[in-house]
Amino acid sequence: MSLYAMLATAAETIEACRSVASVSPPAADMPTVNDRNRLRNCASIDLYYGLANKQADARDARLCAYIELAQGEQSLPTQGAGMLMTIYANGSGVPRNAQLAKHFACLIEWQRDGIERLLLNIDEHAHTGKPVGVCDVAPFWPADDICSGYEEAIETQRIAGEQHAIASRWSASRRDAFALLAKAADVYAHRRESAEIFKNDRPARMDSIRNQFRRELLDAIKALDAPAGLPTRDLAALDRDLNAAYRTLTKAVERAHAENSDVYDPLTPASLRAAELAWLRYVDSWQRFRAAEYPQTSPERLRALLTEQRLAALRAVREEFHLDSYWPDA
Repeated sequence: MSLYAMLATAAETIEACRSVASVSPPAADMPTVNDRNRLRNCASIDLYYGLANKQADARDARLCAYIELAQGEQSLPTQGAGMLMTIYANGSGVPRNAQLAKHFACLIEWQRDGIERLLLNIDEHAHTGKPVGVCDVAPFWPADDICSGYEEAIETQRIAGEQHAIASRWSASRRDAFALLAKAADVYAHRRESAEIFKNDRPARMDSIRNQFRRELLDAIKALDAPAGLPTRDLAALDRDLNAAYRTLTKAVERAHAENSDVYDPLTPASLRAAELAWLRYVDSWQRFRAAEYPQTSPERLRALLTEQRLAALRAVREEFHLDSYWPDA
């Protein structure tokens, strides 16, 4: 974009914000003294999405966001003005009010082009109904890690909710059988996290990798109820691919440690092997659960799904630890 175009866009954003500067919220939407006492030290985003062991409550989220705003907490997009923009743009517990949403968008203390895109998103919502979220434009805000962290927390909650909905339809015996599988899943997840997550990763990145495993677990659960979606690829070929991927990755890790072991801890050939052994026990637990609760499902096709998931995880390690220069064929 040319400098002239950038200046023109900035001027348009400033004018758009000026046009909604005097918009005021309805008095009935504001917190009372009792609300302020009841919601002391609240976090509006937790109340809005039901995070941090809070029940999702759009009304309390709105009241809390006003409290945050009054306390000067509008520099983060996930509190105060940012959450009020989200609430009024989507009509969450209040009538949708695009002008008021824009008013609050303009109060967020972040880069101007981020606000410009928020204003466009609010207008788009009027035509498409697509939900508006302050983190939709996080890349235009300097501390987008905060948004990433909340997005992963929301995804964690979504996965847990879907898994709970499935388990609620199970018999007590099936839930008990799954509890044994869940223990093996926890061990595998821990081994995987210990070996295969870069130690200097941002917390949001680590949460993203954890959620990937949670999605894999959920996908396997769902596949047992709908086995038509299980892979049909030859299991022997998949096993060969997995063994080759494991051997190649191990060689790359050995090369990396020969040059600079500190950089690549905790990823070592030994930690890789520990994760692989935990995965094999995890697979065995899945097969016991399948045999007891879903005997009609093909053990080969379930193993194929789990093997595809493990292959993807090993390939991700190459990218996670930037191992390209140590790859045996490099």
